[in-house]
Amino acid sequence: HTKQFRAPEVLLDSSSGWSFASDIWTLGVTTAYMLCGKLLFNSHNPSELINTMVHLLGPIPAAFLEKSRNEKMRRVAEEAGRAAFSSTAPNLFACLNLSQERLRQSASPEALVADIILKMLSLDPESRISASQALQHDFFKL
Repeated sequence: HTKQFRAPEVLLDSSSGWSFASDIWTLGVTTAYMLCGKLLFNSHNPSELINTMVHLLGPIPAAFLEKSRNEKMRRVAEEAGRAAFSSTAPNLFACLNLSQERLRQSASPEALVADIILKMLSLDPESRISASQALQHDFFKL
């Protein structure tokens, strides 16, 4: 059972489907799991997974949702987005037990790991960091 690691484009059955970007998403979920010892998206139910993604990361961009071929899941994502907050990812930081004070220090290990996880967990696969970009990230220069 690997649904907890599936990217939004896979759950939404978007036209981009499985790709290298999906692998980066999985790496982001795995990195977060190694950091905090719990799964960010701990369900086997696709609707619950989408709701949790929106809760932790914010609304799924409308342009990306238009690519969804799964009408039911698109409606779930739209409804979750309407109920979501407007700022970027504060719930993710709390879930990862990252200190807000340390996150403000841009060169701190906490800020760097939070930044790369956020980039790996971009809800839109076209905006997600690539493997080559990730390897150039300051987190890997610590």
